Amino acid sequence: MKKLLAAGLFVLFFASLSQAAYRLYLKNGSTISGIVSYRKEDGEIKFNAGGGTIGIPESEIVRIEEYTPGAEEKLKEEHVPAPFRPKAPPASPQSPAPPAVSPRAGQIKARLAEIDQELAGIRKAEDKYKALQDELYQVNLRIQVLFKKGIDAAMAAGKSQLEANQTYLQYLTPEEQQMVQANFIHKGELETELKDKKAEFDQLMTKKENLLRRKQDLEEELKGLQTGQAF
Repeated sequence: MKKLLAAGLFVLFFASLSQAAYRLYLKNGSTISGIVSYRKEDGEIKFNAGGGTIGIPESEIVRIEEYTPGAEEKLKEEHVPAPFRPKAPPASPQSPAPPAVSPRAGQIKARLAEIDQELAGIRKAEDKYKALQDELYQVNLRIQVLFKKGIDAAMAAGKSQLEANQTYLQYLTPEEQQMVQANFIHKGELETELKDKKAEFDQLMTKKENLLRRKQDLEEELKGLQTGQAF
């Protein structure tokens, strides 16, 4: 379980929109949402998920937050103030003409717009890659839950730990056995897809860092031009 938590990924458990739920914030940066109820037992926070019980050491948890699924988004929509656009004062015939914009400032603004567009595309690709990582995390979690359920049943039937590890599938229902097999197949597909996209993703992250540095340099140069400083 600790190895799974070390992945540091977001996990979403779907819960009813009509009742309160809990959200766990973990030290590794992951967040587990949609927990209907939990309990403290043997130094762990335990809750139901995927047909079994998950236990996470309290030392791994930063905080537990109660919320109502769906209410947060609605609240944001209801409380967003309308944008305030003050009316421009009427132009005075004696007002001096605005200073001319230097060609360099125009070039910088155009390049900044291009960089923002490139960064937006990178963020979309980054979100897709992280979505695959999140999905793999959830598949691993479902496998872990069913594995633990089979192990517990096997040991309750008198099997040793080693025997339980080898025969845990026999102590699951046929539907659960199919779930285990399907999740293992899906896990292999996700791992292959992530491996194939890893090099491309690393290149995108390097490009993102370079673009952000270039954007910062250009913004500082533009600020200097606008304040009359020489660059």
